[in-house]
Amino acid sequence: MVQYLRITNNLILSTLSKRSLETCLLNISGLQNVCSLYDIPVPGLLPTFSMTTIEDVQDIVNRDIHMYHIVEQNAEPYYKPDLLRFPNYKPISILLEDGEPDFDVEVKNLTIICNDKFIPTIYKCKVTAECGYSTTTHWNYQRHIDICAKISIQQIFAKQVPYGKDSNPLDYILEAGYLPREALEYRKSHVVAFDIECLEELTNNDTNTNTIIHAVHKVLSIAVGDNHGNEECFVRESSAHNSAVKLVRQFVDKIEELEPLHCKSIPDYFYDAIDQIDADMNNENLDKLRQMQLTSMKRMLESYVKMDVFGYNSGT
Repeated sequence: MVQYLRITNNLILSTLSKRSLETCLLNISGLQNVCSLYDIPVPGLLPTFSMTTIEDVQDIVNRDIHMYHIVEQNAEPYYKPDLLRFPNYKPISILLEDGEPDFDVEVKNLTIICNDKFIPTIYKCKVTAECGYSTTTHWNYQRHIDICAKISIQQIFAKQVPYGKDSNPLDYILEAGYLPREALEYRKSHVVAFDIECLEELTNNDTNTNTIIHAVHKVLSIAVGDNHGNEECFVRESSAHNSAVKLVRQFVDKIEELEPLHCKSIPDYFYDAIDQIDADMNNENLDKLRQMQLTSMKRMLESYVKMDVFGYNSGT
């Protein structure tokens, strides 16, 4: 009496998946038999299986097919897209034992890789899109990405290089004996600022001209104040031109009103230096070079002691 034991396909695949790397390969003739092994229903005959038809075959069998070949005694991907077309199923892994096939030549003898450990894990660098480094050793991969991460970041270090000696515009005047040493430590304490608000009025611009004016601004109000509590806002009374003239006049008058407060905050030795330089310039025996030096020092001091008026968001 002869008895037969039918072994299920799942048992075959499960048993081979636990075999050693040398005995986990299963050679099958034709893709139709591969589908039968994986219990994949196939609607009729499959097209000729080659590298040119592999995508069409995958769509028919509803399963990803990955191709590997041997490179330096290791199985490396020959056809393995990064994204799975059918992520709910385990891909079919096929080893090309006859080398790299031509794209239009049918692949008949198929060697199924049943043990996933037969395929070494490929670690690919993804630090940058341009880096194509890959390795089967995790330690080499980790070392590479640490280095790649450092060299892929462009680092720009700013370096300020001073030229000449540190100087203050008042140094030369101080060395000439017109200012005391404490003048270098002085900082202005009186600050004046203004803010202008305008209305925008559209214009009937002429598009044939080189410069096209789309709108004009008409001054509406001017606010002015300082850091000592003096504040005032002037508002235009009407759209008449005289009203704008009056508004500007009020603003200028207010600035002139604040100027004596600024003058009081400036130490007297600055004004004394201006007077002394002016007196020295009247010396008839001065040569032309010295006359130019004194003129430059006087202009610098006169500009320095003037009241600075800052515009809010005006850049002035």
